[in-house]
Amino acid sequence: MLPEPLIVRYLENHYAKYFDRHEPLKITQLKDKGYYYEFNLWRGKVVTIGESVTKVDLMLYQRPIEEEFSITE
Repeated sequence: MLPEPLIVRYLENHYAKYFDRHEPLKITQLKDKGYYYEFNLWRGKVVTIGESVTKVDLMLYQRPIEEEFSITE
């Protein structure tokens, strides 16, 4: 299973943090390339072909989310 929703959340957070933009994003043609994912990124009606995000970046982004919702005993 490819982590499309996680990538979209990561990119939305990235655009909001570094570019102060809040755009709806959509990913198409997602491919697992080993240590990174490659995809086409849609921002509105504009497509960027060949975007990528590393799996390490996704793991570092996902860790705080999991810690926030984890149950501590």
